Amino acid sequence: MTTPNIGQGVGQAIEDAIILSKILKYKNCKEEAFGEFENLRIPKTKKIINLSWRIGKVAQLDNPFHIKIRNSIMRMLPSKIQENQLESVFHTDF
Repeated sequence: MTTPNIGQGVGQAIEDAIILSKILKYKNCKEEAFGEFENLRIPKTKKIINLSWRIGKVAQLDNPFHIKIRNSIMRMLPSKIQENQLESVFHTDF
């Protein structure tokens, strides 16, 4: 289960439904269909779960020194790096 830090719960459920429906159209065996579904979805959802957890960990710092460091790094971080990190979240091959 993912944490709510990047707001992907519903989005991933929608992707799951689309992908599962496509697999079920050409697989007669439900066990094979769900096996293929898991093989396709687990790598992406694992990345999202880990990213969400890391973002939450950093966002919820309570040490003032660590907060200053985090805020400084975030201000200096080029937006392209942030975009690349989130690209894997938003990209899906339907």
